[in-house]
Amino acid sequence: DSAGAVDGLNLYVYVGNNPLKYRDPTGHVKTKIEQENAEEGAVGGINNIVAIKLDVGEYAKAEESALSLDLKMERIKAIQQEILQSDIFKKLGELESSTRLHFEGRPYEDVNYKINVLRSDVNNRIADIEKTHGVSRNRAAMYFTASDEFKDMLFEQYKVGNCGESTDVMIGELNKNYPKMIVENVSIDKPDHVFSVLNRDQSTSIFNPEKWNDDSLVIDPWQRTVYTKQEFLLVNSLANFYGLNDHIQGETEITVQHNESVISFLSFYELKLEEEESIF
Repeated sequence: DSAGAVDGLNLYVYVGNNPLKYRDPTGHVKTKIEQENAEEGAVGGINNIVAIKLDVGEYAKAEESALSLDLKMERIKAIQQEILQSDIFKKLGELESSTRLHFEGRPYEDVNYKINVLRSDVNNRIADIEKTHGVSRNRAAMYFTASDEFKDMLFEQYKVGNCGESTDVMIGELNKNYPKMIVENVSIDKPDHVFSVLNRDQSTSIFNPEKWNDDSLVIDPWQRTVYTKQEFLLVNSLANFYGLNDHIQGETEITVQHNESVISFLSFYELKLEEEESIF
């Protein structure tokens, strides 16, 4: 398959600096955001609270919100270019991929054989870590796929990889380079594809990209592309190996990396949550 994610490597969790306020059946979190609507000033050496009339205050807040969104979009577009120009992203796009060759109508059997051997090697290493350190398979898999050894297997030894291998690398790289942003690997059963999502507001549904915050990114090294939310909405279809919507079929597995040590896994069948696990 094009995904090739290691068995059991899919979950989800929701943690943050603020207490958890609410989670609906699809696992989405809502938190309370506090806002201040007063300004502090000093007149004649005496501090005063300056009252703002309602209409002026609402206008000021709207302007501030628009400015804030502009700054967020500038930042996320800069990050988009950083990822596209990064060495690791380019190297992942250069790996021979059996599924890419297949969809391009080119011979893919030899590359597919190498990928199967690679995956067997990876599974053996994960099993070794699991046994030696007494950790869960999910923890062992996340540890190994974030290691230099795994990168050496991809880039030096086998020089092959499908979307599953590429996103296994990207989730760690994105978390390392953008530690304040949540990274997700999304594996969808139909059309059997895996890609990464960066900085999605966890109070929104993964299955409704239209509701995502605008300053989120979709990273797909297998297709050598990085989309802003608005760009992703234009290509979010089965024909483009996506299709995140309320009518999704089959299994969807999500790995969420909040930081270096907090990882969650979530498994859906269609829109129904089937399994959930968190690793701290």
